[in-house]
Amino acid sequence: MVYLRSISDGGFMMLPITFCTVMVVTLVGWTALRTKAQDPGLGTLARDVIDGALFWGGYTSVLGVLSTVVGTSIVA
Repeated sequence: MVYLRSISDGGFMMLPITFCTVMVVTLVGWTALRTKAQDPGLGTLARDVIDGALFWGGYTSVLGVLSTVVGTSIVA
């Protein structure tokens, strides 16, 4: 019940921001595990995945700013 209330209070941008946050955390964790790998090919692949984490992080930042602007305009 509390979870449904937080979704309705979060607005329409909460779910995409939550999805992007999960993606960033997943990619960062995967990259951290792969950079410790003994196989040099996996370490190189993991460094390429960092670009994905940066993309999703930037996308989340843009969504956050957009959500703030929309929320402020609704309140004002």
